[in-house]
Amino acid sequence: MFFSITVYFRINTLQFVRAAKEIAELFPGESEHTYYIPYSSSKKGLRRQPARGKLWSRYINLKAALRLVNAANADVEQENVPSTSNTSYDEEEKIAFLKVAVEPFDKILSYWEDTYLIRQRKCKSYELEDIYKEFPCLSLHYGITLLESDFNHSNEEKIDIIYSEWPKIAQAIIIEAKERQLILKEDVIKGNNFILILCKETPLKECLLVHTDFNRYKVSK
Repeated sequence: MFFSITVYFRINTLQFVRAAKEIAELFPGESEHTYYIPYSSSKKGLRRQPARGKLWSRYINLKAALRLVNAANADVEQENVPSTSNTSYDEEEKIAFLKVAVEPFDKILSYWEDTYLIRQRKCKSYELEDIYKEFPCLSLHYGITLLESDFNHSNEEKIDIIYSEWPKIAQAIIIEAKERQLILKEDVIKGNNFILILCKETPLKECLLVHTDFNRYKVSK
């Protein structure tokens, strides 16, 4: 006998924020931002940022694992019934919605995450251009968030790699700045403080140190 685990659970932003805050209060020295940073819309020239952090990563991975369990059980139960599809009616409904809808974003993101496995199967032989035609929502300004969601599903061990590898990245940025003969203050080079500020204020991939006529540095996007 096989048991299907229902995956219709959701944790809202407020619950994540509260949990992260309680962890930080329980363990002195811990930052709540390590555990959860909520989704932020684009403002002041910065691009949208998807939700992230250890709690969010665990949540996404757990949902994916539960879906895999259900998919595996469905395959075993139905392997001798060729006429029966492994795709549920609910998933087909969500796929149909994603093929035509471009809003609301919250619903699209939820359906996108819920249909990760079925989209991987259906689009396995698709060209990239065909995938964009199949799901017009990918071509909109929030399309990067959907792609990042898929990346997090398929590369769960790399979700927080920016944090674990930051010392190497910071050093590489300083070396690059020196090669370009950019002027950095001594205290900046010693502590990497300037680069850390950059990453708090602007997405790392959009940061660039540029030399000015006044022998100073500034952030350019």
